[in-house]
Amino acid sequence: KTFPSQFNPAIALVIDTDFSYRQHEGNNFDLRSAELDLSASVDPFARGYAVFSGSSDNGFSVEEAAIVTTSLPYNLTVKGGRFFADFGRLSKFHDHDLPFVNRPGVLDRFVDGESQANGFEVSYLLPIEQYVNLTAGMYNKIGAENERVSNNVPRDLGEFTYRVRASTFISLSDAHSIDIGASLAYTPKVKVDQNQESYLAGIDITYRY
Repeated sequence: KTFPSQFNPAIALVIDTDFSYRQHEGNNFDLRSAELDLSASVDPFARGYAVFSGSSDNGFSVEEAAIVTTSLPYNLTVKGGRFFADFGRLSKFHDHDLPFVNRPGVLDRFVDGESQANGFEVSYLLPIEQYVNLTAGMYNKIGAENERVSNNVPRDLGEFTYRVRASTFISLSDAHSIDIGASLAYTPKVKVDQNQESYLAGIDITYRY
């Protein structure tokens, strides 16, 4: 069976704005960002999605544009393009999806904002009763605000950033559960740091009630 919109992408528009009140500095409505999300199946084996963002401060940009496989064997999934790398729990959230008004300072300092990355990653769901997901990726860099590396300049393989992550879900009862994840990003050679190695590790634990 067919229907008229089967080849049309799913479309969403998200507007993130806030109001600030300051007794001595005045008040203001701030359009932090407006995002247009598009998503569609490319064929029976892959889907594509893109996120376009614009704001009065940062102008227009392509936040994400990637292809994701949906039917690979052996519980494998491959993603390629520009997307938010799977580092930690909150770094891959868009600002309007965060459970806070502002992005936590630790993410801005160590991840350089959202974990935007150009590259590819592979995910593997272990074929066991306990949910365990493993991912590995290779990117130009990680971090939307990371200006130490340019996406437009070719580099040696040793200057790419490599990342691994393991995550699991533990159900304690019908009302209690815990998500646990561990991430590691490694860059063998960082030019602006005299070709030194760079490591970034993180552990995230989320308790749900």
